[in-house]
Amino acid sequence: MDDKKLLEMYPVKECEFDVENDLVIIKYINLTPSFIERIFFKKQTQRPARVDLDKLGTAVWHLCDGKNSVNSIVAKLKEQSGEELEQAEQRTIQFIKQLAGNKFITLYQKNN
Repeated sequence: MDDKKLLEMYPVKECEFDVENDLVIIKYINLTPSFIERIFFKKQTQRPARVDLDKLGTAVWHLCDGKNSVNSIVAKLKEQSGEELEQAEQRTIQFIKQLAGNKFITLYQKNN
């Protein structure tokens, strides 16, 4: 998906999460077996896993509510951080792509 189209999409969280020390921890089930598990266990195991987000990731995560487009998330982060628009846009787009690629969020396009 190209970046211009992504800016018009609306991200929605698909994982449970906790907040510790004002930072988000995404909780999910890891279905990918480790090297040892593949060798010694025939049955695939489901292990709980987590991803600890930094301050920027936490801000993006909280804005992934289906009400904010990626473009509006970029604008809000630029406003909060004081970063240049291009830098804020590229960092946010890359992070949104990673979240979507790991199925932590789903991207929707609103019909007008």
